[in-house]
Amino acid sequence: MSNETLSNWDGADGQRWAAEADRYDRMSRRFADAIIDVLAPTPGEDVLDVGCGNGAVLLAIADAVAPGGTVTGLDISSPMLAV
Repeated sequence: MSNETLSNWDGADGQRWAAEADRYDRMSRRFADAIIDVLAPTPGEDVLDVGCGNGAVLLAIADAVAPGGTVTGLDISSPMLAV
């Protein structure tokens, strides 16, 4: 990944996606549902979400692994992680 790409996602692009988090989450909900169906998380599991974006899938997985499980989210966009 180029430095320009990293800068964009941690800057203007990331800010735009963070500002529109609800809209983007609604648009990608069916994909998120499919991911969760395939993953089939269960209580007590630990999950790593790489490229978690604004965290919609991460939060849904967190509900599924409770109690006792954890979900860790990683993303290159500080603005989106702040959401």
